Amino acid sequence: MKKTVCWMLLAVLLVLPFAALAEGTVWQEGTTETFTASGGISAEQALQGYIDRAFGLSSGIVPRAEPRESLLKGKEENLYRYLVTEIQKVASGERTSTEFIIPCTQLSYQSSYTAKDLGITAITNNGSITEEARNAVRNLIDVSIVHDALLADFPYDLYWYDKTNGYRTNVSYSYYDDAIIFPEGSCLTVRFSVAQEYASSTYTINDSLPAAIQTAAQNVKTIVQDNKGNSDIEKLITYKKEICNRVEYNDPAAAGGIAYGNPWQLIWVFDDDPATTVVCEGYSKAFKYLCDLSEFQTKLTVSLMSGGMWVDDKEAGPHMWNLVAMGNGKNYLVDVTNCDGNSIGAPDLLFMKGYTVHPDSRTYGYDVGHGTMVYYSYDSDTLNLYSAEELAAHGEAFDPASYPAANLYGYTLTIPEDTVYIDSQAFADLGEPVNILIRRSDVTIADDAFSGSEVILIGPAELKTWADQQGIPFVLISDLPE
Repeated sequence: MKKTVCWMLLAVLLVLPFAALAEGTVWQEGTTETFTASGGISAEQALQGYIDRAFGLSSGIVPRAEPRESLLKGKEENLYRYLVTEIQKVASGERTSTEFIIPCTQLSYQSSYTAKDLGITAITNNGSITEEARNAVRNLIDVSIVHDALLADFPYDLYWYDKTNGYRTNVSYSYYDDAIIFPEGSCLTVRFSVAQEYASSTYTINDSLPAAIQTAAQNVKTIVQDNKGNSDIEKLITYKKEICNRVEYNDPAAAGGIAYGNPWQLIWVFDDDPATTVVCEGYSKAFKYLCDLSEFQTKLTVSLMSGGMWVDDKEAGPHMWNLVAMGNGKNYLVDVTNCDGNSIGAPDLLFMKGYTVHPDSRTYGYDVGHGTMVYYSYDSDTLNLYSAEELAAHGEAFDPASYPAANLYGYTLTIPEDTVYIDSQAFADLGEPVNILIRRSDVTIADDAFSGSEVILIGPAELKTWADQQGIPFVLISDLPE
C-alpha cells in the first residue's frame, strides 16, 4: 500500500464576520489570496470593550444577544469551545502564541476515512491525491463559520486580532489508495494574525500589553474600594489627586496633535509604568472611569466633554475635560489635566469650579487668578451628544456646606420601617462614621441614641429639628437617588 504525507494550507483573510468565502478554494504553500469586505466593530472599539469589562463596566457595544455558538454542531462546536478558551488566554496575557494546535480527539475526527466515508469516488489517481479528496478533507470541518462565530460572540477578547491579515489553517494527514489517515496527535492548526501594535511577531502577542490592562484594572478597583467609605466630594477630590500622582502629561504627543479615541490612554494612567504618559483624554477618561465604578450617595454623574481651550486670547488647541453633575442640579467643571503638576489650574483652580464669564452658548470662562482667564468651548460632537441643560455649567464653585448630601459617608445603616422608637444608646460608639437612614416621619429618637458615634442623619423634613437640636448633620431623604 502506497503512503504519502500531505499538508494542506488554507489561508483566509477576513474583515467582516459572516463574510462570504470562495467555495472550494485551496491555497498551496507560498501563494496568497485576499477577500475584502467592510463593516464590523473597529479594533479600537474591541479594545475599549475589553478594557470596560476588565474594569468592571459593561461596554456600550453589545455583541449579538443570541451567541453564534448555538448555530454550531459537531466538529465546529468542538473547535469553537477549544478556541474560546485559548483566545481568552491570549487576551489576558496568559499565553502569547496565537498558533493554536488542536488535537484530533478534540475535534472528534475519525482515525481514518475511506472514499465512501468522504462521499467521493476515489482518494488517489495514479498515486496522487485527487482534488476531490483534498476538498473532502477540508470540508470535514468549516473553520470559517467558527471564526465568524468567535468574532460575533467574543469581539472584545479578540482586540489583538488583525482581521485584515486574517487567519490560516493547516490540516495534516496521510493518504493511501483506500483511506485518509489522521495522526494520533494534532491534525488541525489555526493561526490568528496579531495586529501590529500588539505583536512581537505575526503569531505572537507582546505579553506586556495585556499585562498592563490587568495591572490597570486591578489598580482602578483598589482605588475605588479604598475610597468606598468616603463622602461623594471626598471621592472626587481623592480621584483627582490619585490620577495626578500616577501620571504626567505627554507634551510631545500633544504637540503632534494626537487624535482622540486611543483606548490605551486610560490604561497608561493606571499601569504603574512611569514611562507611559498621557494627554487630556487619559486624564479625563481616568476620572470618569473611577467615578463610574463608584457608588455615590447622591445623584452624581460625570461626563466627558471635548472642544477647544483658550488661555486669555491664545488658543491652546483641542481639549477634553469633565463636567460633574451633582445632586443639587448644578454642573461643575473638572479639568484634571490642568490641575496636574505646574499646569495653569494646579492644584485645584479648575476643579469643581463655577464659571466667571459665559460669552456664548457653547463657551465658559474661568478665572484662575492673576488676571488670567481659561475658556472652554464645546465642539459640535459634544453639543449633539448632550442637552443644553446637561451642558450648562454653574456660575459658582461647589460648596459642600450648601449641599450636605455630598458629605455623606460611604456606609449607610437603614432603620427598619416598622421602627417607631430608637432607644437610648441604641447606636452608641459605632466605631466608624456612618449614615443613619430613617424613612418614617413619626419616629421618636432618644437624645443619646447616637452618643459617641459619628453619624449623619438622613430622613424626612420632620426629623430635621431634632437633628439640629442634637448637633447632628442632617440630609433630606429627597436629596438621595431613588
